[in-house]
Amino acid sequence: MHLVSLRPLEPVPIDHEGERLIAFRDSAGLVSGVVMVRPAAYVLVSLLDGTRTKQEALAEFAVRTGARVDLATLDALIEQLEQALIMDGPRARQALASMSERPAAHAGSAYPAEADELAQFLEALLARERPSEPPAPLSGLLTPHIDLRRGAESYAMAYNSLINGLGENDTFVILGISHAPCRQPFILTRKPFETPFGYLQPDLDLIEELVQGCDFDPFQDEYNHLGEHSVEFQNGDSVSPGIGGTAGEAPVAIRKRSARRARPPPFGTPSFLAALKSAVQRRPGRVCLIAGADLAHKGVRFGEPPLDRDFLSQLELADLESLRYCEQGDYDAFFATHQADRGERNYCGTSAIYTMLHCLGGQPGVLHRYQQCNEPGVVSTVTVAAASYYRLPE
Repeated sequence: MHLVSLRPLEPVPIDHEGERLIAFRDSAGLVSGVVMVRPAAYVLVSLLDGTRTKQEALAEFAVRTGARVDLATLDALIEQLEQALIMDGPRARQALASMSERPAAHAGSAYPAEADELAQFLEALLARERPSEPPAPLSGLLTPHIDLRRGAESYAMAYNSLINGLGENDTFVILGISHAPCRQPFILTRKPFETPFGYLQPDLDLIEELVQGCDFDPFQDEYNHLGEHSVEFQNGDSVSPGIGGTAGEAPVAIRKRSARRARPPPFGTPSFLAALKSAVQRRPGRVCLIAGADLAHKGVRFGEPPLDRDFLSQLELADLESLRYCEQGDYDAFFATHQADRGERNYCGTSAIYTMLHCLGGQPGVLHRYQQCNEPGVVSTVTVAAASYYRLPE
């Protein structure tokens, strides 16, 4: 039975002509213009999440609101949203399939769109900080996904380490975070990624191994890749002059995982982790995992009070404790530090870091940089880090 489903878009309450409405924020950029519905209509269509029939959604809507809507009215609403690419239906899937590549969505805003200008930008960024020569080629890299300018010192340490430790790596598994809502724990795409330096081609063989090992559909939320910056920011660096643009990639966007309460990992997580680890092991010396992950998000920008220097000092201590286990390769102890403070630091990269550490199998690393990217007046901060994991000798 085919179950109608709303795309997992972010609802944004807005006031329009004196009326409170719900707009759909589409980070993938498929929706043209602003699509708005009344709150009651949003409640109804949000019940169409791929687990209910239309009749079941109508019954649940009646229980929640006390209002009754007939099937014809719901069908008319679904058709309107299908035409607007809000539903995860044939029109939206066709729009996604028609895109032969994943566009450089943030070129020209987050970084220069022209190759020569971007090369100069990255050259200046890489000149800011240089770690010592690594003792061995890299198997893993922790790098930020914050704006390249704000996280420049950490990006420089991370990617200089990668340049120095390329070794025989010919595939980079880029583990980003899906900032858009998603239904599955991991999201894949087979699309080449456009960059100002050319197209970064996917390693289709590795991706197919991941698909075969999953007990869920890793393409269900592929829309999210189209606008996701946490993967895109690594692409511009990893094909820059000095690293080379002939390598393949396996882009993975991962659902954020909250540590606010202890609970089992989402359905599908063990199967994907096992498939990724197996795929990497079958390519000894050839795969480098890159976790594009920011750390804490605190302050006014995130709905909290302004910060002060004492708070930042305490935050640094807490972050460094988490990073100590990250440096040791202990993924369970790393996650336990977030459970201990009930996720109060509001990490944005926990799941990407955990995935990388799990795949590396406890391999230790070297922390190069911890950085607090403070806004003027210290009203808010995002913390980031750079760490390298060197391939152990056989």
